[in-house]
Amino acid sequence: MTFGDPYPTVKDEVVFPYIGFDNAPVEPDPDPEPEPDPDPDPEPEPDPDPTPVPTPDPDEDEDVTVPEAEGGAVEVEPVPAGETATVVCEPEPGQEVRDVIVTDSEGNPVETAVDEDGNVTFEMPEGGATVEVVFGCDGGELCGTHAFPDIDQDEWYHDSVDWAIGAGVFHGYDDGTFGPDDVLTREQAAAVLYNYLGGEPGAPGSGLSDVSDDWYTDAVNWAVANGVMTGYEGAGAFGVGDALTREQFCSVVAKAVGADLEGVDASVLDGFSDADSVSGWARSAVAWAVEAGVVNGVENPDGTRSLQGARDITRAEMAAMMKNAVDAGVLTTA
Repeated sequence: MTFGDPYPTVKDEVVFPYIGFDNAPVEPDPDPEPEPDPDPDPEPEPDPDPTPVPTPDPDEDEDVTVPEAEGGAVEVEPVPAGETATVVCEPEPGQEVRDVIVTDSEGNPVETAVDEDGNVTFEMPEGGATVEVVFGCDGGELCGTHAFPDIDQDEWYHDSVDWAIGAGVFHGYDDGTFGPDDVLTREQAAAVLYNYLGGEPGAPGSGLSDVSDDWYTDAVNWAVANGVMTGYEGAGAFGVGDALTREQFCSVVAKAVGADLEGVDASVLDGFSDADSVSGWARSAVAWAVEAGVVNGVENPDGTRSLQGARDITRAEMAAMMKNAVDAGVLTTA
């Protein structure tokens, strides 16, 4: 019995198509196309009506600032930049023009000239100008010092003494003289501050042995009661008739105005040739006075300046220092 072929017949081979898998890396496109920006910025639209930049008017007058001047009136007519401006000054009776200072809008000095009428002129700078006029006593019959034969109208102290007399701070002696070079005494210093600061009579008695009933009594009592001046420590006396030194005056004024001397930088004294001669107790007060513009020292022959703190102060010097203190705004009336 035959059970099929002894060798199986090989059927036709089924051939499947070959699917290849290429594992080699893909080379990048050497020149790829740029991808489009999904949200490109639009080009700005031109301003249909731009704001025009103003052109300066060459014929427009520049502003002129004239601070109020004590002792006279000042008028300056505004003119365009580049044109000549004229400063017209009208001093009050007894006054004269001492200085005319012109600066531009940035504070730089502007050159001035004097015309045939005696008026100060200048070329108006762009941005305008500030004109400051300084008046002073003319030394004539209306001058406060005119009545004192010992006041030299040409001396450095003239304006200060004139101010002191006009302000009622200083008075002359009974013999009609002023004594500008006389040493200032302690009671005189008390009287000067009492007069200027408006001290009221009737202050409690100082209790000091040498303060008698005299012309200075109210002033000394006021000075002691308000801590402006004190008597000598341990002596029980004020020192009537004793001279006041320049450094003592600095201390007195500092007390009179309530100056805070804590932390005052005494290095400001280093600019003076005799800085080391100032007494230790007075250094802060003198430094404060220098910094505040109350004291500016004495000019030496070589051009340097000295404080001369231990030297007795003169009546003319105190008038000058008082005026300095008032001009600097340190000393004000009540």
